Amino acid sequence: MTELDVSLDQDTWTTDFLAARPNQPGDLEAVQRREAANVVTSYLRASDFLAEALQNATDAIDIRTADDESAPRRILISFDRAQRRFSVTDTGIGMSRSDLEIVLTPNVTLKAGRMARSTSGRSRGHKGVGLSFLALGSNYLQIQTCDGDHRYDVVVTNGNRWLESEDESFPKPVARGSRNHADRYLDSDRYTVVTVGDINSADFDLDLFDLELGPLEWLLRTKTAVGNTAPLWREPFNAPLPPGEDIDVGLLYTDDHGTALDERKVPYRYATPEEYVDAAVVVDYTDLAEFDAAEVEERLKGGAFRYRLEHTSASGRPLSLYLFSMAAAEVEVYADLARADKKANTYAPEEWQGFWVATRDMPVDISFSPLHVQPRTWERRIFALLQDDGLTLDLGRKSLVGRTVRMYRDVVKAAWRDVSRYVGQVHASSQVSKADDAILRARVAEAKRLDNIVADVPYLKEPTRWVGVLALFHELLGKGGVLPKLRTLQHGVFTDDRDALVYVGDPNGAAPLHVLYGHTLTDIFASLTRLDGAEKPGLAVVWDLGAHSLDSRGIEAEEVTAEASGATHVLRMHRQFDLDALPVVVLKTVFERLT
Repeated sequence: MTELDVSLDQDTWTTDFLAARPNQPGDLEAVQRREAANVVTSYLRASDFLAEALQNATDAIDIRTADDESAPRRILISFDRAQRRFSVTDTGIGMSRSDLEIVLTPNVTLKAGRMARSTSGRSRGHKGVGLSFLALGSNYLQIQTCDGDHRYDVVVTNGNRWLESEDESFPKPVARGSRNHADRYLDSDRYTVVTVGDINSADFDLDLFDLELGPLEWLLRTKTAVGNTAPLWREPFNAPLPPGEDIDVGLLYTDDHGTALDERKVPYRYATPEEYVDAAVVVDYTDLAEFDAAEVEERLKGGAFRYRLEHTSASGRPLSLYLFSMAAAEVEVYADLARADKKANTYAPEEWQGFWVATRDMPVDISFSPLHVQPRTWERRIFALLQDDGLTLDLGRKSLVGRTVRMYRDVVKAAWRDVSRYVGQVHASSQVSKADDAILRARVAEAKRLDNIVADVPYLKEPTRWVGVLALFHELLGKGGVLPKLRTLQHGVFTDDRDALVYVGDPNGAAPLHVLYGHTLTDIFASLTRLDGAEKPGLAVVWDLGAHSLDSRGIEAEEVTAEASGATHVLRMHRQFDLDALPVVVLKTVFERLT
């Protein structure tokens, strides 16, 4: 890889980019500060820094190769956790000095309007706030770009400190530029390198530089333009992109100890849970017409199901929906992979469900509630991506207006009419994996033949997974006096079969409790992250507390007795997961008290 040439010409300049909007000279600084704040506060996610840089990079490459099919299509992402900065390099069209004097100005864009570089209308972004956000949301932005004639370097510092300061301790940021000799980088005479650093993580949802390699790659492929969604709609499904549409994406990762890893190739395509499932168990909706009812049931049961819908809204807007659902057995395989990511040198997120949005072949990190998927347990086993090329967002804000959500829900409703019975067949095998289900049934049958549940029943002594905890809890309910009389209303309400609604005592009395099951509190906390705010649990059931989970979160456990729900402990949550306290039945403690 060719290093950047650092030799300079004598030409340098300074641009007051907040006052440089064409035809609007002389803005007052107070007005400029309000406009800058409006840009930055419209972004809430740390991933938006990468998303904006990569959106510009992919657009620049597409604009160049539209005129020159032989031009290289390459992006290199350098992510340095130790230095807390990243850079995105593209072999796109490059920028001139006149471009650089306006592109940092809020609401100025070279992708649309009279200054547009392309007439295709396919640019992923055209709001003119992406580079403004990078300059004002961080405290270090450097742009190094070559347009074939010259290379230009521009640096902006302390943009966010100025914006957040209430006095004049930091001057208004300006762009300091210099003209350099033209050179080549990534084997291209045109390129742009955007480097961002010194980000105040407290302003966003997470610290971007806490990301390890696996989660970072998943973020790139699901929340930025690297996650190209076009293969989802190709035939055959997920077919490779032709060379003129594909981009060679590389990732150079440096860990928090300063150790640089070898360049890693990142697929230029959206990452879905389907990648981690054996293709042999996936059935496409269009193939079902070839089978009779018995064959359909046999192929779907316990497997996975893919569905794609091309839909036109009432206003004539084209929308595309990709939907994927897998049975509990496959969910368990997926979850095992997610837990073993470090050992297997691969990665899968613990969360994969949800209904997400893309536009112009690019994910935008927006989710929406479908409302039409029933029962709720099935919704929790469905991953869907809806692409809307007509989606318009206000500045960088990643939210949807009500009428747009209603339109998306209509698409889901139409799809659900097609797939509901098939999704039901996928999940008809069991609420747990097939292997676990057989073991569980045999052991519960064995336990029921014993007079004393505290007797020598091996799996009841110490269940190793949440399904054993669930079985043991219900066995204890059936033995008078061991636990209070709890009546289960419905199993698997919100969190993939790991919860239930139960009454304590008289079912005509108080409202039912929402109960979560897990082997330890680590499982409970994982379930809590999946819950909506309105779905607060009233009880958790575990085998053992798992003290490390409490210590790492600063939660205290207080042992209690004579609770109506049978709780042995109460967790002092300190408003984590929006809870003050959470009663817990620790089955290990129950047995210790019995013996």
